[in-house]
Amino acid sequence: MSQEQEFQKQGMLPVDIKIALMRKGVTQTAIADKCKVSLSTVQNVIKGRVRYKMHGRSKPIMLEISRILDKQVSEIWDLSE
Repeated sequence: MSQEQEFQKQGMLPVDIKIALMRKGVTQTAIADKCKVSLSTVQNVIKGRVRYKMHGRSKPIMLEISRILDKQVSEIWDLSE
């Protein structure tokens, strides 16, 4: 199964997260500033380059994106494993 198919099965695709944020008028840079992390860290969370775990630097980013999109974290990312 491709990564895209895996995302579709378990959560939002990275491109869908980006589009949803743009529609809300929020940039990834603004999220990075608010969470006090680098832009690349936010990009890596959105793209799935880091494990979706609710700890470490990923947690505040995931919670902020969840708040902005008015969705549960589990609707955006698959937290199982």
